[in-house]
Amino acid sequence: MGLLVEHEHWLHRRDFIDSDAIYRYPDGAYVNFTRARELFDGGAFPASSSERAVLDLAIALGEDRYRIAGLGGAHRDMLRTALATALD
Repeated sequence: MGLLVEHEHWLHRRDFIDSDAIYRYPDGAYVNFTRARELFDGGAFPASSSERAVLDLAIALGEDRYRIAGLGGAHRDMLRTALATALD
């Protein structure tokens, strides 16, 4: 969710925030990342390639697609290095 907050774009898009992947409460919101993936893969959110890349990654992180939550410290460090290298 942090990536979506930081990026800002998707949390201002009516089609995204009004979708059944978003549950809004008076004090915040919850994203059902499984449903968001289904909608995204079905083409529900047309956007530029960079906007879609951000949403795709945010969904993947939210659904723990790459099993990051289960990584130990050493593997997290390797992942940080790999991501930093890929982004340079």
